[in-house]
Amino acid sequence: MQFGMGMLLWADDVCGEQWMPLFTRLKGLGFEFVEVPVFQTDPARFLALGRRLRELGLEATAMTALAADQDLIAEEPARRAAGLEHLRRAVDCTHALGAPILGGPLYQALGVFSGEAPSPQEFARAREGLRQAAEHAGAAKVALALEPLNRFEVHLLNGVA
Repeated sequence: MQFGMGMLLWADDVCGEQWMPLFTRLKGLGFEFVEVPVFQTDPARFLALGRRLRELGLEATAMTALAADQDLIAEEPARRAAGLEHLRRAVDCTHALGAPILGGPLYQALGVFSGEAPSPQEFARAREGLRQAAEHAGAAKVALALEPLNRFEVHLLNGVA
């Protein structure tokens, strides 16, 4: 078993030099890895962060989420395409970080609800978008980890069953 810390507890962008003292402290407390949020998708920033984390002896995973205009289950093709593009860019950042896993609610925008139970069409759109994202992730040797969230954040996946 390894112990890690989710950096989203502090900020949604931890790529700057100002975060190095916190990473050093976490390593000193015995944490073995950190989960790095990926919302700003510039791979060069994550390449530098990954290098610094390795110098400290910390491993990394990554996480992201989709915004309202980046929704794999949306009816509008433009929103689905934006969601897929965000996931591809987040995979590129995860790869640059040197992390093997990109997790999060990768299937649906946070806080966007239909008011109905998930439809077969929404599941089909999520499957198709995730299939395409997984092809990109596989080529980058990054595993996608879907995170179910509670019903107040998403409506598509609220459990692991």
